Amino acid sequence: MDRKTIAYIAIFLIIGIGLVIGVWYLQTPRKQYTGQPESIIIGTTPLEVSGLLFIAQDQGFFADNGLNATIKMYDAGINTMDALYAGNLDVATASELVFTRNALNNKKIHGIASIGKSDFHYIIAWKDKGIFNISDLKGKKIGVAKDTSAEFYLGRFLQLHGIKMEEITIVNLKPADMVAPIINGEVDAVSTWDPYAYQVENRLGVNATIWADQSGQLMYWMAICRDDLITNRPELIERFLRALNQAEDFAVMHPDEARKIIQKRFGSDDAYMERVTPKTQLTLSLDQSLIIASEDESRWLIKNNLTDKKEVPVFLDYIYQDGLNAVRPAAVNIIR
Repeated sequence: MDRKTIAYIAIFLIIGIGLVIGVWYLQTPRKQYTGQPESIIIGTTPLEVSGLLFIAQDQGFFADNGLNATIKMYDAGINTMDALYAGNLDVATASELVFTRNALNNKKIHGIASIGKSDFHYIIAWKDKGIFNISDLKGKKIGVAKDTSAEFYLGRFLQLHGIKMEEITIVNLKPADMVAPIINGEVDAVSTWDPYAYQVENRLGVNATIWADQSGQLMYWMAICRDDLITNRPELIERFLRALNQAEDFAVMHPDEARKIIQKRFGSDDAYMERVTPKTQLTLSLDQSLIIASEDESRWLIKNNLTDKKEVPVFLDYIYQDGLNAVRPAAVNIIR
């Protein structure tokens, strides 16, 4: 048997195994929680990286796990954290930078999982302001939502290109309010994430100078809860993560349908979905690289005097692993 024949046989075997798994997934009855349903309130933002939440709600995975889930929308992760502390949420989602800031300030929280990873932060500048090269950003006014991941990615991007934060002027803007200030000339550029970056780019058109500013570092989209939920209702966390685990399996087996669920949720156009889908990973994880990223961000915050703290926290003390270990142990890769 020649190599070509062996290769064809291997391909057919892989396809066959995939079909068997797909049929098994579709035909296997979904196990449902038989206890008393409980309410859970989840705060998130209008981002595709929150997709597992919307798939779990759309496909009934929350209900299958005895959860009457309510999803509330906020402009940014810093706002979901405020709502969490106010007692308005059981679980909040935010970037690992927001999680890092809160751990740095000794908040009584734990990250229970990363529910997605993304690479959709950008700097968009107006060419009419004479900005064509990265060096042209020096001395300019840049709009950014302070205390968010956008501020960190902007700062590190500038640092990597020899520009200090003191050499620009930061203008604090709400994430959803990025278009008008740059059109009106209040700022020369903005640092933000999709879909807001997409809106700015479309408005500026050919007059936009654009840089992807995450520098290859994926953003972790964290599910975070207060310590009292872990103490009093750890089974609720496990069922919440189990529903998201089912949503991830669904997204793997039915990527087109999963994409349509997310697209319908936000009313996004096809062009935008083509842009953002490849930059978004809908996956549950607790990775060692998350710890490394949080330590790096802490050092950056301390160095730039964006916190009054002087020491990097022990981030393992702010990660709750038991829930994800019970649901998908292979997704937990943190070294103790």
